[in-house]
Amino acid sequence: MYHSNIMVRLFRLIVFIFQILSYRRKKIFIHIGSIFNIFPKFILRRKFGIFLLKKFIIILAKKNHLIFEINDLPYEQAKDLDLPIENFYEEFQNIIFNNTLKSKYIFASNQMEKYVLEKYRIAPNYSQVLINGAPKLDESLGETMFMKEYNLFKVKYIYVGTMNKGRGIEELLTLFENRKSYLFLVGPDGEWLLDYLEKLSNIVYLGSYNEQMAMQIASQCDYGILHYDSSKFYYNLCYPTKNSFYIAAGINVISTQLKETQNVLSKYNIFLFEDFQKWESIIENPSCYFNKINNIEENTKEKFYWSTILNNLKI
Repeated sequence: MYHSNIMVRLFRLIVFIFQILSYRRKKIFIHIGSIFNIFPKFILRRKFGIFLLKKFIIILAKKNHLIFEINDLPYEQAKDLDLPIENFYEEFQNIIFNNTLKSKYIFASNQMEKYVLEKYRIAPNYSQVLINGAPKLDESLGETMFMKEYNLFKVKYIYVGTMNKGRGIEELLTLFENRKSYLFLVGPDGEWLLDYLEKLSNIVYLGSYNEQMAMQIASQCDYGILHYDSSKFYYNLCYPTKNSFYIAAGINVISTQLKETQNVLSKYNIFLFEDFQKWESIIENPSCYFNKINNIEENTKEKFYWSTILNNLKI
């Protein structure tokens, strides 16, 4: 639907809405975030916007078979992570999780499924969990040459994700500053880091890359970093995509103690779960902690590829 010309975009949106409302006995798969492309937030902030969304979903559900893919809960996410809480978030979720719709749901984590089914009284047979997966590493791309430039330190850590402030990046910088190991940062919104890191030789912001290129870089590092505040309800509720990303890249991970992540991954013995306050001794002597951690074998990686995960789709 997107077009740089707003009038063309509006025309496409109108055509799309009329087209989808004409569907009968179709299976319609809706990523929860895509709803904001049809009903932008500035519309949903008004009562008539929520009214239109409710009518839209009811009509679709009455004439078709709706399946919602739920990878985030806007209200809980904003509330717990100190993000702006839109006035329509709660009503938005009441519409999507209305158990009278008889819609079905695919959740990106077990804890999220459990929470939603209990809160909105949805029957378990209307839902399924498919954790966030990763693509297979394209080894034909070869090694990224510029990584070979960084040979000052033997041990290489990497954090891949969005770099905007408030995601624990500042704590990582303090932890790794002037240590005898690298910390590479890969992801969007990290321009603010450039001035901060100018005088540091061991912390490097490499920039933002597509998923395959980022995975190539990660595969040449020793350990991944998964640093989320384990005291936050929402971080324990979700299964971060970077879990599967690191596994597909073939590297072990130092992680904070997150409930969903531990429930899924503890049995594989490839993540080290520890309180962030103890990370200093871990990164100083990782071999003392990781000598009991298994290398990630191909049959383990395969369990976290999208191709494998989607084969389990039943709904």
